[in-house]
Amino acid sequence: MTIKSLLNYIMVGTVFSGAFVLGYSSFEFYLSYLVFMAFIVIYVYYKGVFHFNRGFLFLLLYFAVVSFLCITVFKSSSFLLLKQLLGISFSASAYYLLIKNNDYDVEGLFRLYLKFALLVAALGVFQEISYLLNFQPGYDWKWFIPKSGLKGTTLFMFRINSIMPEPSMLAMILAPAVFVVLSNLFSKRKIYLSRLAGAIILAAYFLTFSSVAYLGLIVGSLLILYQKGYLNIKRRKIVLMPVIIAILFIVFYSVYGSIPDIKSRVDAFVALLNKPDQTLNFSTAMDRNASVLILYSNVDTALNSVKKNPLFGSGLGTHADNFDKYYGGLIEQAGQSGELVQLRGWGLGVSKEDANSLFVRLLSETGIIGLSIVIWLLLKFFIKRKDPSAALASDGVIYNLSVINNGIFLLIILRLIRFGHYFVDGLFFFAFIYYFTNKEYSRLAAAPDDRVAAT
Repeated sequence: MTIKSLLNYIMVGTVFSGAFVLGYSSFEFYLSYLVFMAFIVIYVYYKGVFHFNRGFLFLLLYFAVVSFLCITVFKSSSFLLLKQLLGISFSASAYYLLIKNNDYDVEGLFRLYLKFALLVAALGVFQEISYLLNFQPGYDWKWFIPKSGLKGTTLFMFRINSIMPEPSMLAMILAPAVFVVLSNLFSKRKIYLSRLAGAIILAAYFLTFSSVAYLGLIVGSLLILYQKGYLNIKRRKIVLMPVIIAILFIVFYSVYGSIPDIKSRVDAFVALLNKPDQTLNFSTAMDRNASVLILYSNVDTALNSVKKNPLFGSGLGTHADNFDKYYGGLIEQAGQSGELVQLRGWGLGVSKEDANSLFVRLLSETGIIGLSIVIWLLLKFFIKRKDPSAALASDGVIYNLSVINNGIFLLIILRLIRFGHYFVDGLFFFAFIYYFTNKEYSRLAAAPDDRVAAT
């Protein structure tokens, strides 16, 4: 193995390293930070130059300047902004240099991601088997994974998290791989993954018993139907829409009725919509699902924050500070009151650092303008295959790029809904691949003769 290949494996491996934390304090120091710094130093040493993406640099400077002004006006801690800028800069730079060092071969890096995804999924399946065999060392890995957390059982089965911090994070990080599996199921062209590999990844995905996983299946299926023209009102396939909706409804109802964790979350969400003023009244369904309560508190914090500065938000890194302002007193009260002690037990502020949702956090910290920029970029670089049949008839490079791009689109959608950390679990690794697959797709689509054979 060459040094370049070794570095590729190490860097792509950081995508799955979110549970490896070297120290806890006001600043969690992840193992991946050391890898990022080391990779940047090695790259600059051997290349003699530091490269950066100008578009991303411009975007980062915009958010940095606006955030600094917002923090100054609202008198928040500048350390909060500095922490985010350093994390974003190191992770984004490292992943960009990784792609640059591979001559922008994003398909090759995505193949490497799939190898890791298969390994991590297989470890998750091993967890499940170990649990069923009552072999605790095979499923309880807290002894060597600092941030690993056991999330209990569902339907007498273990909710696997493999080497990730929690089941929902495993589901999220596997989403692009699952999209490849779904694409292979619904297409004549089979790419990247064998049937056995696909079965292992899907098994691990389902065994998370996570609402993120089931939402991902629905969104992923809709993406594939969209690409195939079933959602286009100008095409005859739209007549199948009622059947598709009926199937999705049956699947949702089956999951809702058979998995208690999903049912409690849906019931709690419905309770929130019906009587938002009773959200903190534990006589409602809210007391049976902490996740919805935690999400509600972060959404409420974001809405209060954005009221002060709708256009630009409160600045990068300030959501946790704002959360303490609005809910700190309630949490303190929970520690002194038997009636509300459940608030502390559930860990109401457990997700205040990332707002429990990238969408919520962006709204809170960057305002309507910042959130709109991110959504615009997401839609701008989404690949919509203009002529799928032609792509399939060719060497397949264009089709492959579209599958990679759409799979990452699925992951970003899930992160917008559920996970708000800016630079853990490979966000910029996927973001840059998303961007460059679009650029390469556009180049090849404009010049068909320049297509090269898929490797």
